[in-house]
Amino acid sequence: MPRRRLLFGLLTFVCILIISCKKENSNELPPVQPDPNAPSVKMKVNGFTWEADQFAGASSMNGMLNISAIGKDKKRITITLFDKTPGTYILDIPATDGVAAFVDSTEANPLTYATNQGRTPGQAGGTVEITKVDAVKKTVSGTFSFRLYRELDNKQVFISEGSFQNLPYNTALPAASSTDTLSVKVDGTLWKPESIIGTTAQFNLAVVGNNLTASRTLGLLMPQNIAVGSYDLDSLNTTYLGQYNPTGSTFLSSYSGKLNILEHNSNTRRVRGNFNFKAKDPLGSQSATLTEGYFSVKY
Repeated sequence: MPRRRLLFGLLTFVCILIISCKKENSNELPPVQPDPNAPSVKMKVNGFTWEADQFAGASSMNGMLNISAIGKDKKRITITLFDKTPGTYILDIPATDGVAAFVDSTEANPLTYATNQGRTPGQAGGTVEITKVDAVKKTVSGTFSFRLYRELDNKQVFISEGSFQNLPYNTALPAASSTDTLSVKVDGTLWKPESIIGTTAQFNLAVVGNNLTASRTLGLLMPQNIAVGSYDLDSLNTTYLGQYNPTGSTFLSSYSGKLNILEHNSNTRRVRGNFNFKAKDPLGSQSATLTEGYFSVKY
């Protein structure tokens, strides 16, 4: 169904953020240099040249490789592959070796285009070729091209001549700040993530908890201007989302629950609240119940 497929596309983008989340102002690349070995992400978007000039980086954790790039023009692309060895990865529907997502926050409808939306390879898909992985310097290089689809309005974006060169990758997430807190009971057992991150993306605010290898993840997505109050985390809501990934390959999304915002100070950039939700995978074959959730995070 279109709504379900769109929701899964949005949740995939959240998963990508969860895997690669960092505060954008802490990992910016230096100004473009003539050095041909400098890290870079470049591509053509619908035929127009684009280069990441605000942030570009990667992470290699739990057997997955994620590449994220952001421009000062508020465009961003993320690519997640289920391996990082050199070779060609196919992202066509239905078989896929990963997912790519693209957002243009200047659009009137700034929702995600993705390779896992649509119904046929003509609507979405593409390839990524990893040409080099330097395990000593921890850098990765390669090329890519995609057709990305947005099922909400049947629009496409075409990415061509894409490349990532000498892109540094992290192999562990930063430990949580002593001032941030996130805890929840998962099926009755208390879990406190070792890494806690608050970040903004598009017009959204994400609160993300991981273990240090990103093999277990909790994420909450809400509007960036969220006010104190109570919000539903149900299967029809694409604005307020809960996500729980017990492993790097199992993605469970909220279909029933509540998010209660107790405080949101946009000046100090701190958000605090509690939550509970029931989550399942897109096929309904796996599920989890999250209760007594609490967070206080600076983003």
